[in-house]
Amino acid sequence: MGNVINPNNRNFRIEAIIENNNYDLKPNMTAKISVNDYYNPKTILVNQKDVFENSNNKYIVYRVKPSSDNSKNYIVVETPVILGRKAKNRVEIIDGLNPNDVIIEDGNRMVKNNQIVKIEYQMKNSNKWKKHQN
Repeated sequence: MGNVINPNNRNFRIEAIIENNNYDLKPNMTAKISVNDYYNPKTILVNQKDVFENSNNKYIVYRVKPSSDNSKNYIVVETPVILGRKAKNRVEIIDGLNPNDVIIEDGNRMVKNNQIVKIEYQMKNSNKWKKHQN
């Protein structure tokens, strides 16, 4: 890796050993790469648009939990979270959510704490639910 970053374009030189069995790579080709400088296998990532800052400058997400009356209703829970690293439009949740928690993604600006909602449908392979307000 180069010792100096070009101030004009923020580029620097790097050398890497890469397999080129099909000879697709040619001398002096350039590449745009992403370097993963952080890895946490237990991280929970959510879209930044699903995280809100309340009047106490605390971050919250709205999750749902089943209603205690065994109906198809769910209760909205305003859940405080602690944020970690951000990348693109995603943010790491360090504390406040568990892996199986279901957060409201669509319509989360229209709900409030302890509101009763019905689940309209769940997106395939996701813990994100579309919601239907009562």
